[in-house]
Amino acid sequence: MDLILVDDSKQKKPSRPGMGHLVAVGGLHVPSAGVQALTKTLDETCKEYGFPTDRDEFKWSPGRRDWMRKGLIEDDRAEFFADVLEAAKEEGAEAFVVIEDKSRRSTEGNRDDHEMAAVKVFLERSDYHLRSTGTEALVIADHPAGGRKAEERFLSECVETLREGTQFMDLEHVALVLTQDSKSTRLLQLADLIVGCTLSYVSGEDEHSPPLFENQIRGMLREESGRKGGVGLKLHPDFSFANLYHWLLGDDVLWKGIEGHPLPMSGRPYVNSPTDTSTIKAVATGEGVIPF
Repeated sequence: MDLILVDDSKQKKPSRPGMGHLVAVGGLHVPSAGVQALTKTLDETCKEYGFPTDRDEFKWSPGRRDWMRKGLIEDDRAEFFADVLEAAKEEGAEAFVVIEDKSRRSTEGNRDDHEMAAVKVFLERSDYHLRSTGTEALVIADHPAGGRKAEERFLSECVETLREGTQFMDLEHVALVLTQDSKSTRLLQLADLIVGCTLSYVSGEDEHSPPLFENQIRGMLREESGRKGGVGLKLHPDFSFANLYHWLLGDDVLWKGIEGHPLPMSGRPYVNSPTDTSTIKAVATGEGVIPF
């Protein structure tokens, strides 16, 4: 059975103008035939780069107690990240990430619990992807912050979502959602790298994330009909962030149902560049914008 590895990340103060507190849920799909080989390659690569033990994790943003914080830095860290992502691509892994702005209504239409709303969209994207591959998968997530109660709530919400489906689709190809300690599997650490780097890039970090995202992760994002926006990378709300699909992913069209809207769209934020703020105030007030 295939695996989908998922982790989450947050960025409270994005440097890209027009963005509030961002939450992200994302990871990668690994076909069953590549799980064992990728796991072995990740273990070997970590040893090559000097990780002291199997329990020493790699992360996009290592903590103060992580060996990687001081043990693997600068060019060596960048090369390591590129190597593990290249290994994932060689085994047919594909990535997808969902990012929501907590200062706006969530994908479920409310102003709270954006994290769980993003999880549900991620499960929806996962199931849709698995339909295209004709396979089923186990979803393995890192233990959520907040201890046992938070984990029980997370799993309960996921089970209910799998059973009831979402407002858009039934979830028939995700077999089960499990949690696991990321220290015990390099595959979850790879999910952390993908979602952490993608969130940094989207939020405007301009030193470390652009080379890795542009050269490695962007090519791993799931694509459909020549577009990655809304497929491999979902930014919510589209109304505010649609033009970033053009600047960050190279998309030329935003599809809403069967209608295609050329990008970049006039009257929307980021129409002239990925840092353009000229229409952000207009969008906030509803003046001079194109509705749909």
